[in-house]
Formats: sequence, structure tokens, C-alpha cells
Amino acid sequence: MLILVLGFIIYSQQRRLRFLRRELDQNIRLAQTKMNPHFIGNTLNSIDALINQEEIDKASEYLISFSRLSNAVLRNSERLSIPLNEEMEMLTHYIKLEQLRLSDRFTYAITVDDSLPMHAILVPPMLLQPVVENAIWHGLQYKIRHLNEPGRVEIVIRRSELTPNLLLCEITDNGIGRAKSQELQAQSAASPPREHSTEII
Repeated sequence: MLILVLGFIIYSQQRRLRFLRRELDQNIRLAQTKMNPHFIGNTLNSIDALINQEEIDKASEYLISFSRLSNAVLRNSERLSIPLNEEMEMLTHYIKLEQLRLSDRFTYAITVDDSLPMHAILVPPMLLQPVVENAIWHGLQYKIRHLNEPGRVEIVIRRSELTPNLLLCEITDNGIGRAKSQELQAQSAASPPREHSTEII
């Protein structure tokens, strides 16, 4: 009986691994035409590593995020605008996948003004993702990998105090800043100073 149970568990895990790999292949084809190839490659390598390590639950969690993000990108590719809540959902999936790439060594917070009707506010698809990508790649990545310090990204969306009909988005990270990051990468410096960077759309 014990042998049967163990055999069933192993068989079930193998089936789940095969299923995850099929899902991974399908999402590669879906995403390749619409998303940054470097981001796709890094994400898929990270998920594949989890599958190889048989961390099934974690691989499944990130595969779901990648699947939802890639499907949303494709679904919205022909749309000029989408509701703000959908934009924030896509952004959340993107950040979770970047956390996977950087081994969960940065945290994030998204704060949206409670008075904003997110379903009624329309924005261009993937409006915020390139800015957040810059914050992570140029602000946090060097700090995390070379200074061995944790990073953080904060996104705040609110009404303008001066112009209530104007929507402000502030993206802040505790990294070293884009200019300094590029300088240090060129010089291979070991001890850059700390600074905060902010971008407002």
C-alpha cells in the first residue's frame, strides 16, 4: 500500500510538471510578439528553474502571473485605452515576475486614492510598466546584486491638489538612480552612494 501511495504521488508530480511545461511553451508563443524579449527570457528562465527544482507550487504561482500578464498585453494591444484598475492589475503581475527574477529581494507598494473611480478612468495600456521597469533595472538592480541590499518600489496614484481633474502617478525607488547605475556599470565601481529617484507622469 505504501509503495502504491508513493508511486501515485510521484506520478501526480510528474504529470503536474509536464502540464507546467506545456503552459510555459504556450505562453512563450503568446508573449513573444508583444513584450520585451529580455523580460520574457528572464521570466521564463526563472520559472523553468523552479520547475527543474520541482518547486511546483511556486512555479505554478509565477506561471499564472506570466500567463495573465501576457494574455492581458495581447488582449489590449489593439485598444487605445483601458480602465485604470486593469492597468494596475497588469502592473502588479509584472512586478511579481520581476521579484521572481531578483529572488524576492525587493518589495513594492501600490497606493491608489480611494476617491478615484478606477473602473471609469481610462489610460493607455502599459502606461506605467516602462517607468517601473526603469526603476527596477536602473534603480534597484545594482543595489540588490552588488551592494547586497534590499530594494523597494512605491507607486502612488492620486488627484492633483491644484487641478482635481489631473491624475498624478509617482513612482519612487530606493535605488541608486539611473544615471549613477549606468556610470557604475561602465566603471565597475564597488561602492556607490545611496540616493532616491522619483519619476512623475
